[in-house]
Amino acid sequence: MASQSSLSDLFPLQTQLDTALTEATTQTEKEKIVYEYLNKLEESGDLKISDFQPGLEWLNTEGPLSLEKELSGKVVVLDFFTYCCINCMHILPDLHRLENTHSVTVTQRVGNSSRRLLQAP
Repeated sequence: MASQSSLSDLFPLQTQLDTALTEATTQTEKEKIVYEYLNKLEESGDLKISDFQPGLEWLNTEGPLSLEKELSGKVVVLDFFTYCCINCMHILPDLHRLENTHSVTVTQRVGNSSRRLLQAP
């Protein structure tokens, strides 16, 4: 299994990606840069993310999801939100646009809400 890395390990790679995207002149060139970046991350294996813990409660799915099974090979957006949070509500149109722009076979959004709001008082 690949070693676990911190977000600080992503910073140099992210900076290189940002620079390359800024210098790119066409949409096709930008897409190629992003695909190469994602392939580099996948091939290195150094930035592997742990799978979800067993025993989590899942809503709006047929069962538990796994980064290594159902979500493997997809771009996964982890969305942490609270129903009453105004900033969380403001991001919803952007998430909707992301889902509409990219095929659901490529992009999956996994939402994580505050447990406190899911429990009855």
